[in-house]
Amino acid sequence: MTPTARRDLRQQAQWLHARSATGAARWLNEFERTLETLAANPLSAGLAPESDFVGREIREAAFKTPRGNPYRIVFDIAGPVVRILRIRGPGQDDLSLEDLE
Repeated sequence: MTPTARRDLRQQAQWLHARSATGAARWLNEFERTLETLAANPLSAGLAPESDFVGREIREAAFKTPRGNPYRIVFDIAGPVVRILRIRGPGQDDLSLEDLE
């Protein structure tokens, strides 16, 4: 996980926790479950829209909270390594090239 993705994770968890500790815990559980799926089969996730302008394959794994709010984990694959680049929440725009550096 890149430092930027760690920051995304921390900020999203803090934002959710300020509204509902239970909701934040559920969100983290769904996030972890999605990471386990990626670890087992990263190619099962589709290409992210950002892949069009980056010049390499950028993939995304979507997950939802129990309330149905969509989130996505944006990542790339380098050999056996799955690198989490960013974590995006509802209402956030697609990433720019600068967002991925």
